[in-house]
Amino acid sequence: SINGATVEPTDDITTWLKCANIEDPSITTLADVLANRSLFETLIANSNACNYMARSTTWALAEGLVPKMTSATEPSGVVTSSGNNPNSPSWLEYKAFNENITEGWWATTGTNVYISYQSVIPICVNQISVQSVLENNMIRLKNFKLQGSNDGSNWTDIYAGVYKNNDNVQKFSFANDNFYSYHRLYCIDNYATSTDFNVVIKNLQFYSD
Repeated sequence: SINGATVEPTDDITTWLKCANIEDPSITTLADVLANRSLFETLIANSNACNYMARSTTWALAEGLVPKMTSATEPSGVVTSSGNNPNSPSWLEYKAFNENITEGWWATTGTNVYISYQSVIPICVNQISVQSVLENNMIRLKNFKLQGSNDGSNWTDIYAGVYKNNDNVQKFSFANDNFYSYHRLYCIDNYATSTDFNVVIKNLQFYSD
């Protein structure tokens, strides 16, 4: 895995090795390649192997950059938020990243609402998936921003999007090549007609290509 994300090859890694005249039956996955620094440097120094690797889709991460969180700090990284709905203490921020909506989700009220993940190492995010639903008087997210930071205090806007008014998991892709240690979903407003701001996030995930 890389930073908690499982990597699965979509091309034959053996072909990579053959391009560089390498025969090693123990190397079968991208994780094997990345775990062997000298092998990796040999591959990228070889024009045939490098050209083949550049055309392949193997470099895409098969899973999100945030691992399945079992608490705000486990198994890795740190999940924080602007706050949780005081009426339901079980609606905690890390549950937006636990990949199981039956175990709960994050819900909150108030202004300047956000949910944030601090990664172990800086990461580059250029796709996110979000699921926001109607639940116990909570309202779906509408306009939002993805923001990045390297100190948790000063934030840079990476992407601004609009969540469609339905219960589906929605993906948003955008151009970005900047690495940050902190990423947060900043909720600007919801679909309510009242001035009370509340929102539920059942699923949230960050991806990189």
